[in-house]
Amino acid sequence: MKNKGLRLFGIITAIAVTMTFSADVSSALGSINAFAEEDSDIVVIAPQEDINRDEDLADFVEPEYTAMYSFPSEMRGVYITPTVDYAAANEDGVEKSSEEITDEVEKMLDTIEADRLNTVVINTDYKGRFFYSTDINETVSRSVIEYAIDAAKERGLYVYLTFSIDTILNSLENMSLQERIDYLALKVHAFTVKYPVDGIILDGYYSSKNNVSLNDYMENGSGIGFDNGLMDNGAYVFSLAADAVRKTNNTVPVGISINDVWANYTTDENGSETSVNFEALTDGYADTVSYIKKGYADFIMLRAEGSRSDSSEPFDEIAGWWDNYASEAGIPMFIRHINEQICTDAEGWGSPDELVKLVVAADDYSSYGGSAFNSLSSLESNMMNSTTVLMKHFDDTIDLEGLNSELEMTLPTKTTYKTEEPTVIFAGSFDPNFPVYYQGKEIKLNEAGRFYFTEDLEVGVNTFKFQSKAKIVTYKITRTVNVLKSVSPSESTMHVEEQSTISLSAIAYKGSTVTAKINGKSVTLKEVEGQLDELDPNSGYTKYVGKYTAPQGKRGEDIDLGNVEFYGTYPTKTGDINESRTGAHIIVNALAEVQNDYSGSILVVNNNNTMVYNYKSTDTAPTPDMARLPAGTLDYIVKTVTYSGTDYYLTNSGKRIRTNAVSVMENKPLGSNPISVNSVYKDGTDTVIKLKTNVKIPFSISYNNQSYSDGDNGGYYISSFDAAGITITFDYITSVSAGDLTFPDSAVFTTGTWSTLTSGDMTKTKLTLKFRQQGIYSGVTAAYDSEDNLTFRFNGCRSGVSGATIVIDPGHGYTGKSAFDPGAVGHIKEQEANLAIAKYLEKQLEAEGANVIRLKTESEVYETEQRASYARQYNPDMFIAIHCNSAGESATGAEAYYFTPFSQPLAKYVSAAMGTYLHDNVDFGGNGDRGAKYNYFFVTQQQDFPSILVESGFVTNYNEAMALADPTHQKNLANAIVQGIKKYFSRCTYSCFGDGYGTENGNTLAGSDGTNESEQPLEPEQITVQPAETEPPVTEPTEPAVTTVPEEYDPNDPYYMYFYGR
Repeated sequence: MKNKGLRLFGIITAIAVTMTFSADVSSALGSINAFAEEDSDIVVIAPQEDINRDEDLADFVEPEYTAMYSFPSEMRGVYITPTVDYAAANEDGVEKSSEEITDEVEKMLDTIEADRLNTVVINTDYKGRFFYSTDINETVSRSVIEYAIDAAKERGLYVYLTFSIDTILNSLENMSLQERIDYLALKVHAFTVKYPVDGIILDGYYSSKNNVSLNDYMENGSGIGFDNGLMDNGAYVFSLAADAVRKTNNTVPVGISINDVWANYTTDENGSETSVNFEALTDGYADTVSYIKKGYADFIMLRAEGSRSDSSEPFDEIAGWWDNYASEAGIPMFIRHINEQICTDAEGWGSPDELVKLVVAADDYSSYGGSAFNSLSSLESNMMNSTTVLMKHFDDTIDLEGLNSELEMTLPTKTTYKTEEPTVIFAGSFDPNFPVYYQGKEIKLNEAGRFYFTEDLEVGVNTFKFQSKAKIVTYKITRTVNVLKSVSPSESTMHVEEQSTISLSAIAYKGSTVTAKINGKSVTLKEVEGQLDELDPNSGYTKYVGKYTAPQGKRGEDIDLGNVEFYGTYPTKTGDINESRTGAHIIVNALAEVQNDYSGSILVVNNNNTMVYNYKSTDTAPTPDMARLPAGTLDYIVKTVTYSGTDYYLTNSGKRIRTNAVSVMENKPLGSNPISVNSVYKDGTDTVIKLKTNVKIPFSISYNNQSYSDGDNGGYYISSFDAAGITITFDYITSVSAGDLTFPDSAVFTTGTWSTLTSGDMTKTKLTLKFRQQGIYSGVTAAYDSEDNLTFRFNGCRSGVSGATIVIDPGHGYTGKSAFDPGAVGHIKEQEANLAIAKYLEKQLEAEGANVIRLKTESEVYETEQRASYARQYNPDMFIAIHCNSAGESATGAEAYYFTPFSQPLAKYVSAAMGTYLHDNVDFGGNGDRGAKYNYFFVTQQQDFPSILVESGFVTNYNEAMALADPTHQKNLANAIVQGIKKYFSRCTYSCFGDGYGTENGNTLAGSDGTNESEQPLEPEQITVQPAETEPPVTEPTEPAVTTVPEEYDPNDPYYMYFYGR
C-alpha cells in the first residue's frame, strides 16, 4: 500500500525561518501543556502563563542521548489491527464492550502464543481511523490498542506500535507550516509518553506533489527545485519524528517501515535488480537509504511483498540489498512477510512452503533479526499446513533438507499410459514437512524418507490422484490384459538339428501357469528364479522356461514338428484368465550325407573373449561349458541358423557363434597342424601356458569330475565346486609334439597330460591339467600373442585379501548416456542402497590391503553389458556386482548368483555371511541365507575371473528395506561381504608369487630366448574391448599371403594348413 504523501513542506533553505527540533521543539515539549479533548484526537494547547522575557535564563543544554533499548533475540511477530483482528463492531454496528474486547484480545493472544510467536506489532490506525489517544493525563476512556498492549505485556510478549506520519499531517492542511510542525512533534512526544512499548515503527513519510506542497515550496523553499525540496522535506519530517521519540524515551527504538524499493537499477545504478512501478526515491521523494546512513532509524522493518521467484521484486534481491545497508549501519533488519498471499495466484505464492522458505532464506542475512507476519487471520487459516510447518521451523523440528524437495515420483514415470501390467507401483518421496494425499487420504513416508505401495489395475482406464502442497498429479492408466506378453521361439519357421535342445520360454504374469505343446508333447514351463537382465525388475511379468529335445534326425529328410503352442492361465479374484499363442514352426533338419563337412567357408573370430553357444541347443543365453574363443580363431561353417531372431553359424567343430562376431573367408584346407608347448611360466600369481600351432584352431574347456543339476534358471546348478582339474580339447590338431607338463611353482596346477579323443572321422586333442588343490581355480583367458602363440593365462589363486585386485560394480545407476536406472523400486530405491554398500565395501577392502576399483555408476556411464569388460582391463582376482532384490512383501534374505562353476564358492560364502547378518540383526528369523544360485547375468558371465551378483536383501520387504537404507546396516552388510571374500580366499593353502618355470618331460620350459617369460610381459593385442554378450563389430579380415604348396601336400587331407608359411 503506497502512502498518499505528506502535505507539509519543511523549512529547508538558509533564508527560511530556522526551526530545529532541538531548540524550538525541545523547548516546546518542556513548557507546553498539551492534552486531548474528550472524544477527539486533536491536541489542544492550553493558554500559558506570562513569562518574564527580560529575566536572565541559563543556556539550554540538550542532554546527551543514550539508547537503553533491546530487541528480541529473534523476532517472531505478527501485525494485528483493531477492528480487523479484534474489537470489530457487532453486526448492528454497536461497538463492543470492554469485557468483550478483553475476551477477544485474550483469545487472540492465545492463538499468537500457540503459533510460537513472541512479538505483536499493532497498527495504530486503519482506513483513516486512529486507535490511540495522546491524552497523557488519561482524561479520556481507554483506547482500543491499550487492551492489546497491556495484555501482551502481561504475557511477556514484545510490543511494537506503528505510527503513520501522513495520517497526522494530512488532517492539518488548514494549519500554518509552523503549527503543523509543532503539532507533529507534540503528537509524537505524547504518543511515546502514553505508550512506552518496545519500539515505534514510523510509516507514512512519503511526499507528493499537490497544491499544499507546492504552496509550502513557494513560500519557504523555492530556488532549490521542487523535487529537491520534496526530498529534503521528507527527510526533515522523518528525522523530526524520530528525534521526538528518542528524546521522549530512550528505551524506545525508532524503526522505519521500508515499504517499497528504493530505486530500480535502471533508475539509479546503485538500485536493486528490480523492475517495480513505484520507487521510493523518485515516486515517494524519500531517500530511505540516506535515512539509514544518517542514523534516523534504529532498525528496519522491511516489507517484503515478493516471493522468491517474483519477476519484479524477488525476495532474495530485496532482502539482500537492504541487508547490506542495515549491516553497514549496524542496525537490525526485521522482515515483514505478506503472508496472506500464501496459496494464492500471486506470483510464486501458490505453494504452502513459500512462507517458511522465505523465513529460512532470511537467516542467511547478517542483519536479519527476525520476521513479522502481516496477517494473523492467514496464520490462523493454516492454508495447506503452511503455519504448522512455520511452527516446526520455530521449534527447530523442521526437516530443512526435505523442505527443498517436491513430490518426486520414481514410479510410474508417466502420468498417462497404456499397460498390460496387472498392478501399478507408486513409489517416490516428498517434502516430509507437508502432508501428501493419495485419493484424498494422507500417505506417510517411511524411515528412509520414501513411500511405496501397489494398486491392482482394473481393465480399462484407472485414475489416481496425488496432492502435494499446491501440486496435483493425476495418473490415467489404461490396462489391457495380456497373460502371455511374448513367447519364444516365435519366428515363422525355425530349423534345428537333430536331438537339439529346443528352448521354450514365455514372458507372462507372475503367478501364471504356463505350458507349451510341441510335436504332441506338453511341456510345463517353470518361473525363473530372481531378476533377469532382460526384464524390468519392477514389472509384474516374469520369464517362464522349459525345454524339449528334438527327435533323432533322418538322413536326407526333414522332420516337421509343427508349431509350438503356448498356453497361459492367470488367476484373478473374479476367475482365471486363459490365453494362448502360437510360436514358431519347428523343422528338424535332415542329416547330412557326410558327417563332418569341410566344404563350407571358413569363419575368423573378430575379437578376444567371443561368446560361443551350444551347437545342440537353440537357447540364446550362454552356458558356462562353452569356452570363449580368442581373435583369429578359424573354423569351418556348416550352416547358418536363426534362433529367436539372432543369426548364428554352426561350425564343423560343434560350436555355434553369432554371425556378426566373425568374418567369413573362402574355403581352403587347414592342413597339417601339430601342437607343441612353447613355454610354461608363472607371472605373479598367474600361470601362463604358451602353445604353438600352425593354424589358430578352436577349442573347448571342461571341468573334470564336476557334476551339474537342473534348476529354475537352467541345467548348470552345482552344490559345490569340487573339480579335480580342467581339460582343454583342441580341434583340427594333426599331431602332438609335446610331453607331459609339471608345474612345481604354480598355485593352480601340478601336472598336465596329453591325450586324444576320436569322434567319427575327427580326432580331438586333449590337455588335462590337474589342480594343485581340488576346487581351487579362478578362470582363464586365451589370446594369440604377436608370435601367434596360443596363450592361456590362468588367474592366480590367493590365500588372502591383501594384494588382491577386486572390481566392485554398484548395480544400476547410469547404464546409458542419458538414462539413470534406479533398479528395483520398493520401500527404497535399489540403486541408492547398492551404491552405499559398495562404497563401504570399497573402504573395508582397501583397509584389508586389496586394490579396489569401484565403478562410479552414480556419475559415469557404464552400460550393463560392458561392465565386466571394463573390469577385465585390471586383470582382477574377482568381480562383485552389488544389487538388492525385489518380490513380495514377505520375501527376505540375501543370495548370490554365479555363472561359472568356479564362482560358486565365492557366491556361497558371501550369501551365507550376508544372510546370517540379516537373519540375526534385521529379520530376526526369516530366510537369511537364500544361498548361491545359478543365472546368466551379463556381469557374471566372465570365464577369466570369478564374478558374482549379490542380492543384499529385498527392497520390497519393509524391515530389510529400512536396513538397506541405514548406514549402520549398510556398513555391516559390506563387512559381511568382506568376511565371505576372506573365507573364499582362505580355501587356497598354496599361494606363491614371482617367477617360476614349468617343465616338459623333466626339461625346464623357458622363453624362446632362454629367459624367464615372466620378465617379458605379454603386450596385449590392440583390439576393441567388446563384451561377449553384445554384438561385436564386424571387421574385414586381411587376406594372408599364401606361398607355394609344398611337394608333400595331400589334396585329400582335410587339415591342410590354410595359412601356410606364416
